[in-house]
This record gives sequence, structure tokens and C-alpha cells, in this order.
Amino acid sequence: MDLPNECSQSEENESQAAEFNLLSDSDYFLSTYLTAKNLTQKGKDVTLKILEAARQVLVEKGYGAFSLREVSREAGISLSNLQYYYPTRDDLMEDLLPLIFSIYDARHNQLSFATDLSPNEKLVSLTKYLLNNIREQSIYKLFFELWALARRSEYAADLLSRMYEAYCQRLEKLIAEVSPEMPPDKRTERAILIAFQIEGLMVFLNTRQSWDDSSVEIDSECIEQIQRLASWP
Repeated sequence: MDLPNECSQSEENESQAAEFNLLSDSDYFLSTYLTAKNLTQKGKDVTLKILEAARQVLVEKGYGAFSLREVSREAGISLSNLQYYYPTRDDLMEDLLPLIFSIYDARHNQLSFATDLSPNEKLVSLTKYLLNNIREQSIYKLFFELWALARRSEYAADLLSRMYEAYCQRLEKLIAEVSPEMPPDKRTERAILIAFQIEGLMVFLNTRQSWDDSSVEIDSECIEQIQRLASWP
């Protein structure tokens, strides 16, 4: 069965990955994860400044330098001020990981309300977005460091596992739109396969010495295979 590579021009343009900036993409996170903290606007601003600094430390200096002192230095605030918001590194991770994954949650939500797109077009649009996203330097460096940190911190590993679980559940919902007749257990399996096909490509593409035209062919094949995984039977 030949599967159409559907995506409107506007959706394709929207799928292009921009420089990852938590401060400019934080509205969804603030309205979803931080409402219980009842922060003032100043508190929100400082919180986001700290979280962005934590991301910068991971990307530029690695998990080995990921300490509250280093984050406070990167944020340009005192250690005591940072600890008012995040007393421990685990407390900081508890907000940092949801903030990172909220970027993808927001994209899923945007597509879920795109009434002008078919379920397959939504799937293709999301896949193209992710394929561009994993090429953005500050994205793949961040995830490499998160994986390294999770290998050495049980708390970070648990948080990362929960974030991936929620991410896969969103993929399941999209698969259910594409193939409503697919059994729930198969949706779960295939959502995992789709998620980690993208993750595997991120490792492959960003450990090569250089990219060539074959990466475009890989993208096309990846989209086709993901469409097949979302199809039933």
C-alpha cells in the first residue's frame, strides 16, 4: 500500500524547527504546570529565567556541571535567590523536564484542533516537525545530556520516563485518529516505536561527521514507515 505524504504548504512551513528558546515558548507550560504555585508575574519571570539558565548549562557545559551554583551563575542571580524557588537540583529538574516536553505537548494540541487537516496530514505534519527539531543543535545536545544525567540520577531517570510516557500517550491518540479500529494494545506498542524511531534518528544524524543528501531520503522513508505504523492492519 502506497501511503500519501500529505501536508499543506503552510503546515510544512510551520514544521520548520526554530532555535529552541524556553522563554519565548513558555505560555503552555505556565498555564498547565505552574498554576498551582500561584506565582506573581515577577515569580514567573524569575522561574523561567532559572529554567532557561539550567537548559543552557546542560547544553553548553554538560550534566557534570549541572549544579545549583552553576545555574545561578548562568542566570545572573544569587544562589540563595535560586534556592528560594528551587531548594535542590531535583526540585529544579521537576520543572525543567515538563517545560522541555511542553514544547511538544503544545504542538500536539495545535494539531489536534487543526480541523482543516486529516488525521494522516496531522501525523505527517508532526513527523516533519520532529525531524526538523532533532537537527537543531540546542535540542539534540540537550537530550544527549538529559539521557546522560538519567543514567546517574534515579530521580532524573524517573522524571524522564514519565515525560516519555506522556509523550507516547499523545502519539497513541493521534494513531487512534488515523486508525480507530486498531486495538489499544497495538496503539501503545506502535506509539513507542514511532517515538523512538525519531529518537534513534536523532542519535544517528547527530553522531555523523557530516550530513549529505541521504538525510533527506532518510526523512522520506521515516515518514512513510511512521504512516505504516499508524495504519491498521
